[in-house]
Amino acid sequence: MTKQKIGVLGGTFDPPHNGHVFAARELLAAFGMDKIIFIPAGEPNFKRGKTIAGKSDRLVMTALATERDDDFIVSAIEIERPGVTYAVDTLKTLKFLLPEAELFFIAGSDILPDLLNWYKIDEIFEICKFIIINRKKITNNINNKTNGQPGLQNNPNILYYAGQAPEISSSNIRERIANGQPFENLVPAAVARHINKNGLYRRETSDEAIVRKIQSLTSRKRFMHTLGVIEAALELCEIYGADKRKAFYAGLFHDAAKELPKTEVRELIDATPEALEIYENHFSIAHGFAGAALARDYFGIYDEEILDAIRFHSSGKKSMSPLEKIIYIADKIEAGRKDYKNLDEIRALAKTDLDGAIKLSLETTLYYNGVKNKSTHKYTRQALEDLENARKERA
Repeated sequence: MTKQKIGVLGGTFDPPHNGHVFAARELLAAFGMDKIIFIPAGEPNFKRGKTIAGKSDRLVMTALATERDDDFIVSAIEIERPGVTYAVDTLKTLKFLLPEAELFFIAGSDILPDLLNWYKIDEIFEICKFIIINRKKITNNINNKTNGQPGLQNNPNILYYAGQAPEISSSNIRERIANGQPFENLVPAAVARHINKNGLYRRETSDEAIVRKIQSLTSRKRFMHTLGVIEAALELCEIYGADKRKAFYAGLFHDAAKELPKTEVRELIDATPEALEIYENHFSIAHGFAGAALARDYFGIYDEEILDAIRFHSSGKKSMSPLEKIIYIADKIEAGRKDYKNLDEIRALAKTDLDGAIKLSLETTLYYNGVKNKSTHKYTRQALEDLENARKERA
């Protein structure tokens, strides 16, 4: 008897859209699969308390999106499981329930750089094969993701789909809804009705409410640090004439993703070469990129000056804007900071010579990285070189 071929398509489905449905239909035909199981994810820590759809809404919307296709099944296996869920746990459960089936885990090409680091990846390969869909937005060539990784090249457990799904993203749909723009053509009609009926993804406009949500994502110590950074940033805005409103948001989100698990930081950050390089090689500063994505995708903050101030608050970078400089140094000098080398001098300089304060702070970072035998990201070195060159030109 021929084994049934079952595809496994997981995701937050926040919301499910036409791209999900189109890709599933294409994969059914391309790989001769019998069924595809849609599995909405549970609720990661970084999504608690924000204006995104809860678990029950996402489960309902996924069911509505797939209700017209008899070959699609929706499972609540991850929605109902408490705590952290790993792919291997879900696949083991499916294998137990479907012992005679051949399982195929469907995912986008953005998972490839980190795939071999997945929890119990060897066990996963024993249970299923992967079907990788190329995402044009992320890479024009899947080979870019496998070069230099022998465990991925010519791996019999990894199959590749040559076609591409429509370029639709859940985050863009949420953005359109938050901005009052039409979105109904991007999702199945039943999903659109559910969103409109229940007022999903409408933007939270109260600053007090946003602050409470950031507080729910961080420890008390981290939240007090955040308030300290905002206070220091607003004081510097007064001195240097920068936009206080922008500084408030940049300070509020700068460490919002600092305490998230590594897997959730990866889910948040944009899958660009720049962000992925930082995630893979300099994780200590990746929370800035995750925090910027959090502010944009879940709180409707699209001002690139604010987002860059969040992204680069730990590392600095070449040609920083006044806001970027203020958030960078406010993070280093806020009143709750424990004493470290040159802190008093950096605080004093910040009130009269912002570039001088940043230069000394960057030099101090290089000093401590040297003592700890820790690598320094190129953005930090470029930021220091940029300030040194500017000083030479003014001399």
